[in-house]
Amino acid sequence: MTQERYQSMMDAVSAEMWTGKHAAGWRAQMEFLKSDDGATYVNALPVELDAFRATLGTGDEADHARDAQESQSYAETHSVV
Repeated sequence: MTQERYQSMMDAVSAEMWTGKHAAGWRAQMEFLKSDDGATYVNALPVELDAFRATLGTGDEADHARDAQESQSYAETHSVV
């Protein structure tokens, strides 16, 4: 899907969904995202997400083994297996 098509769909959805007091909030969000600060924020999101994902694979192997054993024990005790 092209950016133009996506934007046209989002514009249609926002026109239907956000009325009254919500419309001002929607406009403010869009104005922020189109600003320099908003662009910085949008560009930082994947960097921060990648950094978070990198932490998911770290840790002591003994901790991972213990967690796996506890999960297995729970499953057996509660007839999940």
